[in-house]
Amino acid sequence: MRYSQIRTIARLVAMLVIAACTFQAKAEVTAEQALAAYEQGNFEEAFTLWQTLADGGNEEAQFQLGLMYDKGQGVNEDPAAAVQWYTRAAEAGHIKAQHNLGILYEYGRGVEKDIDEARSWYEKAEAQGYPESSYTLGLLYGKGEGVEWDLEKAAALFQKAAEAGVVPAQYQLGNLYIQGHGVVIDKKMAAYWFEQAANNGDPRAQYNLGVMYAKGEGVEKDMKRSVDLLSRSAEQGFEPAIKLMEQVATETE
Repeated sequence: MRYSQIRTIARLVAMLVIAACTFQAKAEVTAEQALAAYEQGNFEEAFTLWQTLADGGNEEAQFQLGLMYDKGQGVNEDPAAAVQWYTRAAEAGHIKAQHNLGILYEYGRGVEKDIDEARSWYEKAEAQGYPESSYTLGLLYGKGEGVEWDLEKAAALFQKAAEAGVVPAQYQLGNLYIQGHGVVIDKKMAAYWFEQAANNGDPRAQYNLGVMYAKGEGVEKDMKRSVDLLSRSAEQGFEPAIKLMEQVATETE
């Protein structure tokens, strides 16, 4: 092989390497731009950028496209398209896509309702440590939907999610402790978990904890604290709290 031919081949190889590096850099920049566009509310731009990446097999982009179709951001709401993109990302192991896909199957959005399929996807996400899926599975076990009714299993899943900061799970765990469902009745523990959820703004927990303070159940009786919690719950439109506050106001007139 002549020296000139060797030089030509070497130049071609160098050009290919540079092109590959440039393509990779552009892909990385595009991902950053897509996320920035989304966070700034430029949904149509974000959708276009995510589409490019998703077509190339990027599972995060596939999830993001599913999310945008699911919410109707930058594109018309299309649950069926959301299912398609969530599925591609979920099958690649994307934890949030697995959870969201489970939700669509559970409620029959964009796909025929299938509790067993929903449970399967929740379990995959839960196995990867996604606390929202622990909570959702807890609800299924608490209702016996897609699984055998098992309040002890529900309590264990709620506990796992509650400790990770999932507010509805904190509220549900408080309910189980006060009722003795799946756990031994423990009003102090019920008050503890209602407190966690109440501090995170859950109006149901604020109401329940307010009633407990009024009765002195699981906590020391404290009417001032009770009224404060009930007021916070009522301000969020929680009907039982509104009615109770109206009753209190009538009785004190």
